[in-house]
Amino acid sequence: MLQLVAPWVGLTLLAIPIGVIGSLTGAGGGFLLVPVLLLLYPDESVTIITSISLAVVAVNAASGSVAFSRFHLIDYKAGLTLALAGIPAAVLGVLATRLVPRGTFDLVFGLLLTGFGVYLLARRGLGKQTDRPAALRAPLTLGLGSGTGLLSGLLGIGGGFLLAPLLIQILGYPAIVAAATSQFNLAITASAGTLTHIVGGEFDHGVRRSIALSIGVLAGSQLGARLAQRVRAEWIVRGLGVTLVLAGLRLSVASALVRFG
Repeated sequence: MLQLVAPWVGLTLLAIPIGVIGSLTGAGGGFLLVPVLLLLYPDESVTIITSISLAVVAVNAASGSVAFSRFHLIDYKAGLTLALAGIPAAVLGVLATRLVPRGTFDLVFGLLLTGFGVYLLARRGLGKQTDRPAALRAPLTLGLGSGTGLLSGLLGIGGGFLLAPLLIQILGYPAIVAAATSQFNLAITASAGTLTHIVGGEFDHGVRRSIALSIGVLAGSQLGARLAQRVRAEWIVRGLGVTLVLAGLRLSVASALVRFG
């Protein structure tokens, strides 16, 4: 009996820090969960990995949104605008995962994480707000929503690891509001992507793993939302950059060794 329960308990415990980091940064945790799943299940298809991750991201983001809403930190208007553009893009991304070979997915995903992590660490003034003319905010918000929505469905990461920093850099949001608004948007777009996986039949193979991981992120996301109010904006973005670089390098090296070793 213990041997049957232990793997599910292990997944739940593993998901707690992912939930904390995902809620703290507004990234949803998918950027950490997908590399972990790729390493834990090397023989699973891209669609199964991304379906598990998107479901967990949706749960994490919904939980984080509830926590952030208590402190009135979510910009609901921007979040709904992001989701309006992000939902069709996320569905398109989910459909595109069926065309991507596993080895190519691993390598591209790792390089993407590493590159963006380096960008966050190298760029200065990440915690400062940037004012944008009111006329530009709506089109910029729609553009961010569609771009991150596509990545959400295609990579199974929710797109929050890009969205939260870009809300700070491009639209001038304070880091804590960017994290909260990103979580709200992810709850909607990741749910749309998960529903697409369910309709396509890919989610059937990952239901139990998704439940075990979701229990962990539910606990972690509540803690992360509380910590976000006590952590400096610069630390949030810098910490996200370090985490992305480490996760990306680990995945890229492992994939390259398999492909070319």
